[in-house]
This record gives sequence, C-alpha cells and structure tokens, in this order.
Amino acid sequence: MDTPQAMLAVSRYIHRNPIETKIPMGKHLSNYSFSTFPYYYSSDKMTEPYIDIEQLPRYLPPPFEKTIEAYVDYCLMKVEEILSIERYIS
Repeated sequence: MDTPQAMLAVSRYIHRNPIETKIPMGKHLSNYSFSTFPYYYSSDKMTEPYIDIEQLPRYLPPPFEKTIEAYVDYCLMKVEEILSIERYIS
C-alpha cells in the first residue's frame, strides 16, 4: 500500500470481511476471534506485543478524531456513510 489512506481502507475491509461475506461468520466484529478488531473495540482486551493499535487511527481523515474509538466507529460505518462524509468535506 502506497498511502496511509490505502492502508486505512484495506484494514477496514479486512476487519469488516467476516460480517460482509455471503454467509457471515459472526454478527458483530467485536466477537470475531480471528481478527484484531476486538483489540480496538475493547480496552479491556490486552493486545499482543506484535499488534500496534495506535497506528491506524493516525490515518483517519477529518472529521474523525485520531483515536482508537474513532477508528472503531470508522470500521463499523457502511461505505456509503464514509463517502457521504468525504463528499461533504470536499
């Protein structure tokens, strides 16, 4: 990935994949155990030393705050919602 925005988009896609497949693998991203999303979603969950949950939120575009909570919100949004925010800002 050649830009931070591309990395953000790909990470969102990867995190959402389990609930957007033809046959969803779970009802909510926070319950899917084969993902790093639960580490972002719950501050009670201890991250593994090789997982950096601070990096991706730094790439969030305005009007999102550059926080883990805002990254969670970003991942939970539908593409249409994100595009409407980006169009409003542009």
